[in-house]
Amino acid sequence: MDSGNGNWEAGLKESPFYQSHFTNNLKSKVRQGLRGETKGRNRMFRVALLASIALMGVALFFISDRLSLWQGEGEGPEARHAYYDNGGLIMEVFPDPELRAGAPAGYIFRFAAPFSSLAGKELSIEAVHLPSGQSQTAVEPMMVEEPSPGYAGLERYTASFALPLPGLWRYEISLDGEHYADVVLGVAEPDWSLSPTFRGEGYTLRGIPDVIGFINHGFIANHFNKYMWFFMDRNLAQAGHFEVKAVRKGSDKLLSVFEYGPAGSHDSLPSMMMLPEPGKWRLLPYMNGKLIGSIVVEVAK
Repeated sequence: MDSGNGNWEAGLKESPFYQSHFTNNLKSKVRQGLRGETKGRNRMFRVALLASIALMGVALFFISDRLSLWQGEGEGPEARHAYYDNGGLIMEVFPDPELRAGAPAGYIFRFAAPFSSLAGKELSIEAVHLPSGQSQTAVEPMMVEEPSPGYAGLERYTASFALPLPGLWRYEISLDGEHYADVVLGVAEPDWSLSPTFRGEGYTLRGIPDVIGFINHGFIANHFNKYMWFFMDRNLAQAGHFEVKAVRKGSDKLLSVFEYGPAGSHDSLPSMMMLPEPGKWRLLPYMNGKLIGSIVVEVAK
């Protein structure tokens, strides 16, 4: 057993190469080949690893680039109550907290510039509905002649007007026809409850009590009918251009359904109107380009 083990241990110490087949030169080549193959495999691995890292970097670059483009395209304007130029405040606005589409709302505009730089200039405000691009004159051009009551400047310039559609609106303030400042405000959704009926001028009217209404004959989609308008607010019963626009619930497309001008000093005015589709609509009466308010009606099929 011990002698066997000695022969076995001695055999392990012998070279694995048989002299008859593996010469010293061949041994050297085999060892070099093994070392070269190992080095080659290591080199190929390193090259493949570097290439993979490079490809991953390129892929991540394009993915992040596409994501940034997508996010950039998805970004839209946000509400902004103040206008700055070179870090300095030019103007800010304080709107009615209940600001909503189709109803008159009050605004206070605070101009930071000294009154001397504003006096004698013509001020106007244009409102642009950002989702649809539709616009209307919110404040007609007027001459700045006096500072705000109790102030040295135009810190409390007040205005009241109604806008027809909900969503973001940009208010563009101009002086002498040149852009001066702008702000962006969100206008809330209107109330889509049917407008009330009430007794006025001896008739049952639908509209805005004590302001404006029409004899309620109902509406059938795509059918013209006669409607008599009454102006209970005598300030509306003046010479001017009267127009009725309409917008369907869920849409921002304004349709002109009746136009007459000048309306004269009449307390009432006949009209022919048609609404093209069934559903709820808001009638938007304008006098001289100024929206009076909203009248919600239901249109039958």
